[in-house]
Amino acid sequence: MTLEYKQRHLLCINLLFIVLLASCNKEKVVYRLDPSPGSTIVFIGNTFAERLQEHNYFETLLYQSFPDRKLRVRNLAWSADEVNLRPRPMNFGTLDEHLRQQEAGIIFASFGLNEAFDGPDSLESFRKDLGKMLSHLQQQQYNGTEHPQVILISPIAHEELGGFLPDPSTNNRYLKEYVKAMEEVAGDLDVPFIDLYEPTAGLEKGPDSLTINGIHLNDRGYREVSQLLARTLGLPESSWTDNEHSRQLRRAIAKKNQHFFYRFKAQNGEYIYGRRREWAGGQTLPEESMRIDRIVSRLDSVVWAGSPGNAMPDMEAIGRITDFREESNPEAPESAARQALEEAKAAFVLPEGYQIELFASEVDFPIANPVAITFDARGRMWVASMPTYPHYLPGKLPSDRLVILEDTDQDGKADSHQVFADSLYLPLGFELGQGGVYVTQAPDLVFLKDTNGDDRADLRKTLLSGFGTEDSHHTLSAYTWGPDGALYIHMGTFLHSQVETPYGPRRGAYGTTWRYEPRTMKLESYISYPYANPWGNVFTRDGTHIIADVSTGMNYFAPPMTVAIDYPKKHMGMRDFLTAKAKPKTCGVEIVSSRAFPEAVQGNILFNTFIGFQGIRQHVPKEAGSGIIADETVPLLQSKDPNFRPVDLKFGPDGALYVVDWYDPIVQHGEQSFRDPLRDHVRGRIWRITYQEKEPLKIVDLTQLGVTELLDRLKVYEDRERYRVRTRLGDLPEEEVLPALKQWIDQLDSNDAAYEYHKLEGLWVYQQFSRPQESLVLELLKARDPHVRAAATRVLYYWAGQVSGAPERLAELATDPSPRVRLEGIVSLSHFKDESAVNALLEASELPQ
Repeated sequence: MTLEYKQRHLLCINLLFIVLLASCNKEKVVYRLDPSPGSTIVFIGNTFAERLQEHNYFETLLYQSFPDRKLRVRNLAWSADEVNLRPRPMNFGTLDEHLRQQEAGIIFASFGLNEAFDGPDSLESFRKDLGKMLSHLQQQQYNGTEHPQVILISPIAHEELGGFLPDPSTNNRYLKEYVKAMEEVAGDLDVPFIDLYEPTAGLEKGPDSLTINGIHLNDRGYREVSQLLARTLGLPESSWTDNEHSRQLRRAIAKKNQHFFYRFKAQNGEYIYGRRREWAGGQTLPEESMRIDRIVSRLDSVVWAGSPGNAMPDMEAIGRITDFREESNPEAPESAARQALEEAKAAFVLPEGYQIELFASEVDFPIANPVAITFDARGRMWVASMPTYPHYLPGKLPSDRLVILEDTDQDGKADSHQVFADSLYLPLGFELGQGGVYVTQAPDLVFLKDTNGDDRADLRKTLLSGFGTEDSHHTLSAYTWGPDGALYIHMGTFLHSQVETPYGPRRGAYGTTWRYEPRTMKLESYISYPYANPWGNVFTRDGTHIIADVSTGMNYFAPPMTVAIDYPKKHMGMRDFLTAKAKPKTCGVEIVSSRAFPEAVQGNILFNTFIGFQGIRQHVPKEAGSGIIADETVPLLQSKDPNFRPVDLKFGPDGALYVVDWYDPIVQHGEQSFRDPLRDHVRGRIWRITYQEKEPLKIVDLTQLGVTELLDRLKVYEDRERYRVRTRLGDLPEEEVLPALKQWIDQLDSNDAAYEYHKLEGLWVYQQFSRPQESLVLELLKARDPHVRAAATRVLYYWAGQVSGAPERLAELATDPSPRVRLEGIVSLSHFKDESAVNALLEASELPQ
């Protein structure tokens, strides 16, 4: 597509939107908004309403239209809210209580999107529930003097984006029916109704779409729809000018909204209003919440003063209002800090033949409180640094980072760094992929990308919203790519999540492992289990998933936990696959798969432990029936330093094992005050373990390899190298990868002992690109190796809609001679709700279990 064609196409799209907006002219004003001085305008509803605070064009138009009214705008929306389904954290407070607290005078309510996924059968109940809710809102006096003006906003149309996203035609048919019902209910109650469906339904898909995923507006979409809202509310068009004043005003509003967000959607709600508010960790947070209220009120004043067109918002005043000076850990002189590092190294105990060296520390790099690492295609280490933990300090915006560390001379020590992203808030988990970074910014899953090659993130997309925030060390963490190309992410107890997707809302509570496919944007509650706080997440060579729970010390063979279960039910307790009676607190799990380590330890499972025994415990796994058990053997590492806190570990491209040391005298989360002066917000170390009798592996820069060379590296021994290769392949266009992949598979040597595993790697690449290959999966379902058959069975489940006779084949696999294959067949069949699946499960239950 030429630049000239793109420009013409974009012009046509913009002209079309102007025509559609013009249809909502002044003669069609739905309701002429005329707020009283001092009114509070509140948004409630789903993600459309929630993201109005991030893409704040409409809010800016409100202030510009009424510069002398001193309006207060507050966003109380919540991802995936429905008219009759608005779950909240325990003791959070009802919607009425929050509307009363904000003294709501005008309420914009946005519903209908998530309800429409239920189809026509639920339309009448939606109509009744909507009428009941609107009538209730109308009867209240949240500001103590008058009934609120309620304005109902419809969902936008589900945009056709093509690719791997679902065809929106059926959903749009449902949406149209629900929007019509909304209009009728609003008319009966004399509630102003703004129809966003019809104006957005007429837009054709193009290179500059309105949405990021078909159902959620992008920045351009919010800008255009905000003008549509303004037109239907009769706001003066003279206030719509996009100039430096309006852009500065948006920045001031964004600061105000950001601090209110940290108040309303606060991390650690369990310690503010929940079950742990009496704990030491919660003793300061309620008081700090009131301080945030005062900050937000003062920021209102800055917005008011900057709303008239002849006055620029005072950004320096915002700095003065939010300035908060905290007592931080004093930084030791460099000589003393380096001496402390030497003492920490001397406190380590390792088995004979192993050695440990410092790879990086806070003395040379900005990696205070490192929490997670991964390695990129070039072999560089990426670190999530989290000095803001455990909680936002009122007025002090978070300063957490993603940092790239590089060992340019390959001497085993980092010698350069680049801050990829800063001003993050608690990036407990992250992983590289699709040319960018997926990172936790709870309640959001965010995608960051460097678009100009300077190793600095300059693009940010909020992919998914609504993940729980009740406890900041339980939220989205332990990211890992499965060999299937899906991202697997843990969440612990207390957390309630409700997330909107193009396939409908997804919900999880009290322990969830999420599975997310980037290309299809499918999110599923892959495991619904009463975890305490899972922080171990790894796949073995054959695709077996292993999960470790930090708080309970329990460790799980995951496949049985993936049996279908309906929200909010949880699976019953699973046995620990470790035979050791002690249940240490673990944080991170890794499989030994490195030719730079001794042959005798290959395949062993490593667990970081950070209380009592502080080090790395080692277990030898073996098969037992359809699962595994593991016996403990000699630890790989122990530290006598009481402040050593290993929180992540991974084998690097050089074959060495890298260990992340949070380093802190305090290990408790809420048992001690969040503001305890002993909490260390400065230190952090990365250690490197090697085996002296083995040479380091040569680091291969995967960005310099062609597709066929990359595919050949799927044959290498090291799990983490194949992991990096899959990630790198995922960065490339499928038109480059898939033709080469077919040729590569066709040329594999059938006499190679690992032939079936190489084909399995090829199958997983196809799965990563969401391109089902029926002949290949059927071939591997007949593999000699039962582990390959089991892995192929799971692939067949995910491709069931594209492979002919998949349910029948899964029924056959549920009676396979191998108990491991039978298990995968049974797990898969549990997701099919029909009689044949039930009969197949009954037949499988007659076999040995």
